[in-house]
Amino acid sequence: MSGGARAHVTSAKAGYVLAVAVLTAFATSDPDHLTVWAWVAVLLLTVPAIIVTLPLLYVLVPIGWALTDHFHVAWPTTCAYVLSLSVAATVNAVLFSALRKRRGGRRLRQGSSEELPGPY
Repeated sequence: MSGGARAHVTSAKAGYVLAVAVLTAFATSDPDHLTVWAWVAVLLLTVPAIIVTLPLLYVLVPIGWALTDHFHVAWPTTCAYVLSLSVAATVNAVLFSALRKRRGGRRLRQGSSEELPGPY
């Protein structure tokens, strides 16, 4: 993969993680009202890694809620959700990279629709 293509993939993964973080912050910014469409979007965007990172979610979010209840501010809960789901998005990005490396033999020729032969 050329340097430009590698930078494009890396920036796409960073954009994906950033999008998950922003949507999570938007969905959970008000502890008394969850923005459902954004929450569903975040959960769908973080599959399959959300399964692996659920323990992190179950540990951090109650701590965030306890701090929110104690100090009467919303940011601890929002930060707990953003951190947990950003970790899930990062895990997904790493899994995508590993899968892409493993399947690396099948690439399209530049300017052609023919596939190069590769290992399976």
